[in-house]
Amino acid sequence: MGLDCVYAHALLSADDAAIELGFGTTTFKKRLRQLGVRRWPGRQFAGVLKCYEYIVTVLNVRKATRGSCVFSKATTEPRSNDRLTDA
Repeated sequence: MGLDCVYAHALLSADDAAIELGFGTTTFKKRLRQLGVRRWPGRQFAGVLKCYEYIVTVLNVRKATRGSCVFSKATTEPRSNDRLTDA
């Protein structure tokens, strides 16, 4: 088990990664310490991934709603440049 193998399973919990790699939890953690990994990064990577997914969702929503009527924060009236004109 090398670092490349370890980081391929970094999004899993330490227990799940140990099972995937065929180790018991204690043996897995001991091997991590030998490789210089002090803490399992699963939660950190999962948190970063969750933030990334949120940002992508927000950007996609903003992209999809372009051109629609935008309301200002102070009033519920549309901004003057966003008003629809009667044709």
